[in-house]
Amino acid sequence: MFESSEISEEEDSAAGVWLSIGDLMSGLMFFFALLFIAVLAQLQDHREQIVTRRTALVQALTDALQENHIEVEANEDGEIVFKEEMLFTRNSARLSPQGVELLRQFGPIYAEVIFSSPEFTEEVSRIVLEGHTSSEGQEMYNLGLSLRRAQSVAEGLFADTVDYHLPEHEAQLKNKLYPAGRGPWDASEEVKPSDRKVVLRIQFRGQDFLSFLQASST
Repeated sequence: MFESSEISEEEDSAAGVWLSIGDLMSGLMFFFALLFIAVLAQLQDHREQIVTRRTALVQALTDALQENHIEVEANEDGEIVFKEEMLFTRNSARLSPQGVELLRQFGPIYAEVIFSSPEFTEEVSRIVLEGHTSSEGQEMYNLGLSLRRAQSVAEGLFADTVDYHLPEHEAQLKNKLYPAGRGPWDASEEVKPSDRKVVLRIQFRGQDFLSFLQASST
């Protein structure tokens, strides 16, 4: 009877220890769950602030282009599209007089908006200048043509005739700008003149992470 009583007391003690550990683990899980929820809420709030700044930047850019009667396509992501006929003649990478004048007007306004505040400047990681062609013709020729056109637009943006409102705007734009040739790789299988274009695309800071947060919240 004495030994049985001792065993029972040991079992009760062990059960109490395991119960305490279980309570501790439950408490820790609850704490980390609350911490995770708090961090997620902060990240969501940060995402909303970023989206607000980027929306304001794109809207300011659209408004400035419209006010100055610069007729380029601008979408909600801040992407600027120059149609082929706005800058070049067919199969040429040499800027037309019309294209030279368009870039002379466009460059200073674009840079002034992008770099108008530290908040806007901080959001812009780089500005990709892409040449595109239709699917007509040889792929490698089109790729070379698209790259030469992107380079011509870059040279047009920094020509001596382009008068930036602040000298640092030109330097900032040069530092952010990355010319690239996409050729026909994004073109439709059917030949479309609208695929012949030059695109100026803003790559925002932490864009992939922001997309991840947006996907996680849906």
